[in-house]
Amino acid sequence: ASPLGELHRMLGEIYYRKGDYKQAVSHLKAYEQAAKASAQSRQVGTHSDKQTEIPAHSEVPIVRNDIYLLGMAEYQIGAYQDAVTHLKQVKQEKDTISESANLTLGHAYRKLGQQEQAKMAYQATISYGLTPRVSEEALYNYTLCTYEHSSALGESVKAFTAFLKLYPQSQYREQIFTLLSDAFMRSKNYQAALNVLDSIEGDYSGSRNSKGYAGLAETKQYLRYQLGVDAFLQGKMKKSREWMTAVIQGCSVSKPHSNNYGETMVRPGDRTSYTTEAYYWRAEAAYRLHDYEGCVGDVARYFSQPDVRRSANYLAAMYLYGYALFSLHRYDEANKQFLRYIDQCSGQGGNDPTYADALNRLGDCAFNARDFRSAIAYYGQVIDQNATGSDYATFQKGYAQGLLRKYNDKIKTMQTLVVRYPKSDYADDGMYEIARAQLQLEDESAAIETYGQLLQTYPNSNYARKSSLERAMLFGNLHRTEEAIAAYKATIDRYPATDEAYAALDALEALYVETNNIAEYLNYTKQLSKQNMQVTTADDSLSYAAAELQYMQGNYTAAATALSGYLSKYCAGGRYCTAAQQQLADAYYRLMQPADALREYKALAEIAGNPYMEEACMRVAELSYDAADYATALDYFYRLLSQASSTENTDIARLGILRCSYYLGQHRATIDIAGQILADYHTDSNKAPVVAEARYNRAKAYIALEQWENAEADLQVVAEEVRTANGAEAKYLLAECYFAENDLDKAEAEIMSFAQMNTQQQYWLARALILLADINTRRGDTFQAKQYLLSLQANYQPAGDGDDIAERIASRLSNYE
Repeated sequence: ASPLGELHRMLGEIYYRKGDYKQAVSHLKAYEQAAKASAQSRQVGTHSDKQTEIPAHSEVPIVRNDIYLLGMAEYQIGAYQDAVTHLKQVKQEKDTISESANLTLGHAYRKLGQQEQAKMAYQATISYGLTPRVSEEALYNYTLCTYEHSSALGESVKAFTAFLKLYPQSQYREQIFTLLSDAFMRSKNYQAALNVLDSIEGDYSGSRNSKGYAGLAETKQYLRYQLGVDAFLQGKMKKSREWMTAVIQGCSVSKPHSNNYGETMVRPGDRTSYTTEAYYWRAEAAYRLHDYEGCVGDVARYFSQPDVRRSANYLAAMYLYGYALFSLHRYDEANKQFLRYIDQCSGQGGNDPTYADALNRLGDCAFNARDFRSAIAYYGQVIDQNATGSDYATFQKGYAQGLLRKYNDKIKTMQTLVVRYPKSDYADDGMYEIARAQLQLEDESAAIETYGQLLQTYPNSNYARKSSLERAMLFGNLHRTEEAIAAYKATIDRYPATDEAYAALDALEALYVETNNIAEYLNYTKQLSKQNMQVTTADDSLSYAAAELQYMQGNYTAAATALSGYLSKYCAGGRYCTAAQQQLADAYYRLMQPADALREYKALAEIAGNPYMEEACMRVAELSYDAADYATALDYFYRLLSQASSTENTDIARLGILRCSYYLGQHRATIDIAGQILADYHTDSNKAPVVAEARYNRAKAYIALEQWENAEADLQVVAEEVRTANGAEAKYLLAECYFAENDLDKAEAEIMSFAQMNTQQQYWLARALILLADINTRRGDTFQAKQYLLSLQANYQPAGDGDDIAERIASRLSNYE
């Protein structure tokens, strides 16, 4: 450079060492310009025939130390882009200048928001390893970059823990502990995070008094709490109870804090917050495990917490408390809790979906206390609201009116039930109770008509056999002998080999004797073999009674032997054959001998008109399903659906059909049965898991048929809860549908949304990130696609045997080689 340029260089170094970085930059830039001018003049002199201009951004012959000082000074005054330009020009050598330049270059990139470039600069700094302090600072800042721009797979957690292992006494330890706590919560991989925390706890026991370490201890409780909630959502109630117990036992007092998103994070260590919620969830899990005493104990502890009124589960806990006490038949106490719940709901407008149900339970409490007038009043409130459960309330109201001997009122109420809710589980009960009330009023003709209506409208009702027999008996009471004989024979024809059929046969014998028509009776009994019936002998009765006694006493092995012997000797045609067949099948079922139980239940299902047909179809379907014989299971689930006399069995049959048709790849059948389920239960919160499964299976069927838009409608609903396996898969499948339609922006947005959501379903999140690589490949950005895959490869933890993520990544990376 010229003498003037040399003067600027010297002044620049002097001002830099004095800390006057603005003056240093001014003089060093002047030196840079002088050096450029000198270089240009030399170039022009060498090539006099060409006018060559040196670009402003090209390297110039400046002393390496001075270009380093210029970049460092520019960083100090906030000229970050200029600092990057000059520090990149520092020639890389194995010395402290290169080490320092790369560190500051990383800082400048971070200021400019260029995190990937910053990470590479920090990695370069670490690679020198010349100055421990600089290496530590570089690694610390590298971890900050991963924290600020990490994916949901938790690279930042890995970087933070690596830092703590290398620098356990670092000056940045407190900051690392604090940020690591938040990084754990952002990673969403709670089990992996807890494993890391356990290792930190062992390695850094000396840090226990550290404020930052205390934050990690509290985070550990947060992770346990989230694992407990996840287990609950997955239906793993025992595991949920274990995690919530760990939360309760390990909590320590602290205050809420805010994370980097500005959200308030209430630490699970706060006994006035997460302990409260842990008691609630542990109580819910206990209830679902039918441990009602345990549930009552935990709900009581929940309400004893000082902050319970601020809990989001306050109302739900009251409702749960009432139900647990009700299940223990502690009706007076349950009544008090349901009243508390009703009072709270009323204060909020009574809009909670369980409000009407609580009124019904109050009615039940009063009913069990034989306070029928109060029960009628509570049931009446549900009926007036026309809420869910109104059919039950109407039946109970009518029944209570009958117990008060208000038979006309009972008939009127039950008729309302039958007309308003003809498909209700209680409609056939209501019609049967109408007939009973008519008998109380000595209106036998009306009762005969009502029984006839029941037989016609609800032929599969559990009351049908009784109604058929009682109708015949009423004809006999009215001396309408021919009609009585016809009705008794109709009972035998419709329900052969049942107790009612044999009772009808006994009554027929009496009528024929009374009318002195024994020959016709004997001729009729000869036809009974068509109904697998025969006149009972004493030997038959005694053999069955002995076998039945073993069954009733729970001696199922002995019962199975005796019942098999009875069936071999007296059936078909014995009076007790159907009952014996059912008891034999049930004995094998209780003995957990599925092959024998399946064989006997199939035999039971082949006995026409038997009263155990629903049970037989359900057990054959269940046992076949457990044996992965989905075709047989599907057949019997359909039979169960046609026989179902209750909503519960209808639900079981539909769900079975849904699952079997799904496994068998019968896409249209899956879509049809899912539609039936959703039509009945889309607004019923108690059926939420079934509804979600129906939507999930239907979406998969639509995808198989390449009906993307139909699939998307279901997937969007299921994907609202990605903490479940099906929900997480639905989120991935939604992105895959958009990808199949070549809507890459929408697919990418779905994946990025997924990455920010609270899920532990790492497999499906990894599948989504692989799809993100596919999206970039289709766009032609193979560099970005490869980076996603490499990052996933470095950070994904396989879920176990059968996890194919590594293979999927490898196959795609091979395409870029």
